[in-house]
Amino acid sequence: MGNPKKLLIGMLVFAGVLAVVLVFLLFSPVEVKKEEQDVFYLLEHDMMDVAHVSVNNEEGFYEVIQEGGGFTVHDIPAELVNTDYLQLLLDECSMIAVSEKVSDQPEDLSQYGLEAPRASVEIEYTDGSAAQLLIGQEEKLSDGVYVQMAGDPAVYLMPRSYTIRFTMAVEKFIQYQITPTRKMPSALSVVRDVTFGGSLLPEPIVIEWVDEHDKQEMREAASFGVATHLIRSPGFHELDQTKGAEVFQSMLGIVSEGIAAYNCDENTLSSYGFDHPYLTADFTIQNGEDAKSEEYHLKVVKQDDGSLIMTCNDNAVIYKILDVAFTKITYEDFVMRWFLTPFITDLDKMKVTTPAETLEFAFFGETNKDLSVTLYGRNLNMELFRSYFRLITSACNDGEPRTKMIADGSPVLTVEYVYKDKEKPKDTMKIYEADSRKVLVEVNGKLEFTMKSSYLERVLDGCEGIKNGTAIEENW
Repeated sequence: MGNPKKLLIGMLVFAGVLAVVLVFLLFSPVEVKKEEQDVFYLLEHDMMDVAHVSVNNEEGFYEVIQEGGGFTVHDIPAELVNTDYLQLLLDECSMIAVSEKVSDQPEDLSQYGLEAPRASVEIEYTDGSAAQLLIGQEEKLSDGVYVQMAGDPAVYLMPRSYTIRFTMAVEKFIQYQITPTRKMPSALSVVRDVTFGGSLLPEPIVIEWVDEHDKQEMREAASFGVATHLIRSPGFHELDQTKGAEVFQSMLGIVSEGIAAYNCDENTLSSYGFDHPYLTADFTIQNGEDAKSEEYHLKVVKQDDGSLIMTCNDNAVIYKILDVAFTKITYEDFVMRWFLTPFITDLDKMKVTTPAETLEFAFFGETNKDLSVTLYGRNLNMELFRSYFRLITSACNDGEPRTKMIADGSPVLTVEYVYKDKEKPKDTMKIYEADSRKVLVEVNGKLEFTMKSSYLERVLDGCEGIKNGTAIEENW
């Protein structure tokens, strides 16, 4: 275990956040709990009169020490201490409250669990006085616990909620919230750049936030109309917002289900498997309009029984966590199924090539209102063309995992999108035959997914429709 660090909660000479903690501890309405429980006090001190607390219980030993107006909780680093729990402990040690006296001088302490108590609590105060509190068994009907003070033969009932800190393991004093909760309307607004890795994935998944003030990023996102995040690797895609929001939300407000170990050195972390993690998540967040960017580095290990443990940044704590959305990700889930969905008003030209012909469409106008499209120099009916355009841009994968099939021969359909923004490269989708039910789709030179062959059939029919001015069937 490492050297103890002080958690300063006491004196006004300490600045910043610690001063706020002091105010919280000194002015919080800690007595409300006891008044509502209808209790009386065996000892009454101010919370800052507590100098030293040592607890021996069934979980082990821990101590809390006041030094210079601050408190250390055993060997837990100050930044990891749950200050709510610490405040409760100091409250319960300074104002020893019970609900009733059960017996003035019992003959048999074993019936109260006090012959071999569950916990022994020794408290020293700054005025030199001391107290020892013994914690016995629970009394189910009253939700109380039998207790006894050293030097007093009587047995009392203490509300069970007042004994929790005395009977719990010291690890419970570690802050249970691992990552911050969301303060923005959507997790997609909070989580920015993310890289997932680890043995769960065949290769890393790299996702980047699209900054609307960055011209180059917006230029790249124009392949999909508009996007909050782009997948950069293994392939280039728009992030599926539904899945992205679900996964990103599960990375915020992660709560520990328990502590496996803390103050861990590299050897300890390695012994738990963190040198070869099951999953890693390295991400940045901006949790507010004017908030600063924060980095988080999570490592997850799946244990032999299937349970998950995790580390966060370099705080040397191993947390037990639940299996949530981000711990069971796949690349395919993140990928928006539609391959290319540019805005019609962003296009300068669109070229559709089949084995029989090439149709080259030219776009004029800056807005939907004044948009016109020509084919072979002939103006097209815009309602009919929009139907055709919706069909072309409806190309989407069939929901199957990435294919290992390789394209053979020439494409049976090629769609090229040329943009008005001359700095944006054209996007090209090529379709190759695979079997009677599906085709292979290559986007900008990368072939990853398959698509239902009915798309190809509809587009070939649609090409005849747009030339002849007949209705186009969009559903496939």
